[in-house]
Amino acid sequence: MTRLPFLAVCVLFFFLGSHALADQVSLKNGDRLSGTIIKSDGSTLVLHSDYAGDVSLNGTPFRAAASGFQTTVGRLRLAPPPLPPMAALHMDSASMQQLKDFWLGTEQNGIFRSTDNRFTWTRQSPSATSFDPTHGIRDGNIYGMTFDRNGNVLFGSQGGIWKSSRTGTGYTWTNVLQNHNTAAGKGLGRDANGNLYYGHNHDPKDPTVVYRSTDDGNTWSAYDSGIPPSLEGHRFIVNPADRRLYAVIEDGATNNGWVYRTLNPVQ
Repeated sequence: MTRLPFLAVCVLFFFLGSHALADQVSLKNGDRLSGTIIKSDGSTLVLHSDYAGDVSLNGTPFRAAASGFQTTVGRLRLAPPPLPPMAALHMDSASMQQLKDFWLGTEQNGIFRSTDNRFTWTRQSPSATSFDPTHGIRDGNIYGMTFDRNGNVLFGSQGGIWKSSRTGTGYTWTNVLQNHNTAAGKGLGRDANGNLYYGHNHDPKDPTVVYRSTDDGNTWSAYDSGIPPSLEGHRFIVNPADRRLYAVIEDGATNNGWVYRTLNPVQ
């Protein structure tokens, strides 16, 4: 008898509301102030906080960031020029404590990287073919990102899964799992053994819900026994308590969602 790797454990889908993010000013001496920027004219910056009221900073001993995002009222941008619409933000887990290596997926403008705590960003992949038919690749709507055991970046997009290779100071990208239709990749995750997991939006030509790679993303196979076909794999995470893989699965037609878990530990 075939054992099903996934078991439905919950039929509730939780949606997280948006959270307000405070503006943050980093002084050259390393101190940081948080609050709301109410004035910034290039020479003077005024920051309002509940604990200190209005604080005026003169000269140029500071630089501002809004927790990695643009503020909702548009007073502060990440870096000039403003970044294109964002689809996903991922941080290299090896650099988590240092907060240095961030990767940002966009809707049509490729993937960006920051190595200075998100103050500046550099494009690391071409734009989508819809923006640049000559030099672009099918990397529109980058929602999922992860890293293989060697530190290479993988992201899911309308073209499927793309994997990076370092070339000097830049990257080249290989389409390791092609999507011949238009459904965008949705979720990418990994376990402690380096196995990778991938899900995508509804695609009538591809009923597989979850793919798995055991060779750093070079080849992929279906890993969704027990999950009804043609659903969407949105998120993957391993529970350290039971070492099983949990997957957030959604029906794109009805927006109903479930959480599935593997019957056996994956790590």
